Amino acid sequence: MKKQATFCDKTDSFAIMKLNTTASKSRLVQSLATVTGTLAATVASSQAATVQITLTGNKISTTGGNTLNADVTGDLTNDIIITDASTRKSVVAHNYGAFVKVNGVRLSAQSFIESSTVKAKAQFIGGGVGEATGSGSIKYLNPISFTDLRINGGALTQGYLEVHSFTVEQVSATVALTRLIFDDASTTLATTGLSTGTTYTTFVPEPSSLGLLALGAGGLLARRRRQAA
Repeated sequence: MKKQATFCDKTDSFAIMKLNTTASKSRLVQSLATVTGTLAATVASSQAATVQITLTGNKISTTGGNTLNADVTGDLTNDIIITDASTRKSVVAHNYGAFVKVNGVRLSAQSFIESSTVKAKAQFIGGGVGEATGSGSIKYLNPISFTDLRINGGALTQGYLEVHSFTVEQVSATVALTRLIFDDASTTLATTGLSTGTTYTTFVPEPSSLGLLALGAGGLLARRRRQAA
């Protein structure tokens, strides 16, 4: 190409340069489209039907205080209604309890003395997976509905909020929201096969189109810099 430009006048050289620039732009657009499609396909394939969002430090405890967070999908918007959060700690009566209402239904963990015997119990929403009431350390999948623009196109989605209620005998009581389980390809999720003992694929929100284009453009730019060097 350089030899050809040597034998052309300025007008012809300009025409050749303009043609090459147009061709480069066309190839760049095609490459970006290819990278965008590949990234989108990779993200989509990495998500299974049943997924989970792990919650950390979302709890109320007689020892750790109240760090409950109503945003359980991570989009900075409250997904549940949390009210009446309180704790009870009585060393003399050996009574320790943690209580909270999620969407108007009480969740609790409590350790207490009854007839000279130390007992513990937990209370959940019910209608989910696990024991609605029990003692000691229990995890239960409570049915809830939520919306998130990154999940099922922003449609109202039914999932299960895992709550772990546990007590340390005559020491503490804790109610912790530990994860949200749902179907990222459907607005409903049956309880069949669900279990508090199963770890599901971590949900990864699909990047926006602009985000994919930025990633694609960045990769192409880095490649061209390496080639130029």
